[in-house]
Formats: sequence, C-alpha cells, structure tokens
Amino acid sequence: PFAAQLKNVVVLIETECLHEPSPEELESMNPEERTKWTPDAISALTPQQLATMKKDQWLGTGFIVAVLDPRFDPKPGAGFGFNYLVTNRHVIQPGIEHGHPCRVTGRSIGANHKEGPNGSVHVTMVPDVDGGWRYPQDNAVDLAATNFTGSSVEWQFQRVTDSMFVSQEMLDDEKVAEGDPVMFAGLFIQYVGGSRLEPIVRSGKIAMLPKDQIITTLGRPGRVILAEVHSFGGNSGSPVFVEVPIDRRSLGFTYKFLGVVAGEVYETSDLTLQTTTSYKGNLQANSNITMIVPAEEVKKLLFLPEFAIERDKAAAEYLKTKK
Repeated sequence: PFAAQLKNVVVLIETECLHEPSPEELESMNPEERTKWTPDAISALTPQQLATMKKDQWLGTGFIVAVLDPRFDPKPGAGFGFNYLVTNRHVIQPGIEHGHPCRVTGRSIGANHKEGPNGSVHVTMVPDVDGGWRYPQDNAVDLAATNFTGSSVEWQFQRVTDSMFVSQEMLDDEKVAEGDPVMFAGLFIQYVGGSRLEPIVRSGKIAMLPKDQIITTLGRPGRVILAEVHSFGGNSGSPVFVEVPIDRRSLGFTYKFLGVVAGEVYETSDLTLQTTTSYKGNLQANSNITMIVPAEEVKKLLFLPEFAIERDKAAAEYLKTKK
C-alpha cells in the first residue's frame, strides 16, 4: 500500500539553537546585560562560549528528492541521479518566519539505519556536518535543500523522483483539482519512535488552489496550496502526495508529489484566521487547513544554478571515465 511506503520517505531533522531571552526577559534586564543579546554580540560568540549556554531544540520532517540524470544511466530509465534532502526553511533556520533566525549551534539528521544480514534497522542521528543548505531566490518560499549522500544500501529510505512532481500545467488543466485526496507522512513528535523512526500518516483533500498569492509561513505573499488535512508540531517539511486519476473517466489513479507541509491555519479567540509554522504547537483551535508549498517551487529550488553547476561538474567527471 502507498501509505506503508510513505513511512520510508521521511527523515527527522533536529536543529539546535542558542536560547535567546524573550522580549519580556530583555525588558527586565539592565542596559549592560541587554547589550549581550544584540545581533552583533550573538554572532560574535565563540564555540567555547556557546558550549556553556542554554539551547533550544526544534524538530521537523525532511525527505529525499532524486533529480534523475540520464548522463549517469547505463541504460535509459535506470534511475541514476542526485539526491537532495528537502524541508522547510524555518526547520533549518528557526525564527526566520519572524524575521529573526536563531543562532544555530548544531543540526542532526535522523533516519533508519540498516544493520545485520537480516535487514534489521534502528534509528540513528547523524550530525549535519556539511550544512550546505540553499534556499529559494524568492524569500516568500519556505523551503531549504542540501545534498544528500546517504546510501540506500546503508540507510532505509525511499526517494521522491522529480518525475513524480505535480506540474503547473497539471494544475492549469485541472488534472489536479479541489477535492482530490491527499496524504502525507511526517513526525509525530509525541512518539518519534523507539528502536526505529516511526512517522505518522495523515490524509485529507485539496481545499483550495489559489490563483492569487497568499501570505506564506515566512510572512510574505507567495504561491501556496491549501488542503483540508490536520497538521501539527513536527509536520513541517512533510511531503504531500495527491491521488491523481489516470483518466477522469475511469477508476484508475496514481500518486503524485503535490508539495511540502509548511504550516497550519488556525483560528484565534476572535475567530480570525492566522497562519503558523508546524514545527511547534500553539494553543489556538486548528481549522484543519494546512498550507503546502507547491512541488513546482521545490523543482525551482533544485534547479538553481548552484545545484545545476554541481551536477554538470559531476557528470563531466563521470563521462571522462567512460571514454
């Protein structure tokens, strides 16, 4: 079943940040103490100083996208290419959604590690030593991506290939439309898992495909998709799939990658609607509407010149060895 496969798509991303005082705490400090928390003072802290200071941990979901490249295929359709870890920008830079990204002191990636001849697995946290995260050129788009070098021989994961993406043309032609069933897998932070990573799978349907821009989770107008599916803390960065009819006149269907969970729309006490990120909870009532970054925005990110140049260099080196 597709839902069972989804459980192997996602990984855990843990970001550690320097704990900074709240505005109320800053207000209670004397002027000299307050100067220690200016942006310049925080950026000047040494690793030794940071090691002794209080930290906050933020959890989010990520998944692996494969950009297939025929230059590496020994035969057409073999599926060779480049793997990338994709998530929300606010998972990698907590606080960016408020215009004040935290001082990141560490980051780890968690996935199910294969062990032994019988294929048993256990969850393993690996430091994000590369940290080569890149972000969209459009500051409204809540996405981040980096190269992923983990081997599927050593790690248990399934890739989302770029051939699975819902295109803008599919949306324009209403091959994907309001009411279509959606499904996503993401972290259930109340129970991430014991011996292995165990994501939660949730389902719903597309609620709106806005033609105009809406304020995104980064506080700027951008393109989003709204789905009637409940998301909560830890679901940020979860991949969302839509059930697409092969032919709307028949019963056959397949699953396509619709986009990335960025946050939920919640109702305040005065019944107005607000958007918040999904890597931490809130006390307001959830409207059951989730904001999704469209798959087309993920494609734009992975085809930035920086990534494309890296792929071209790797392909050139590979082709040299084949001559």
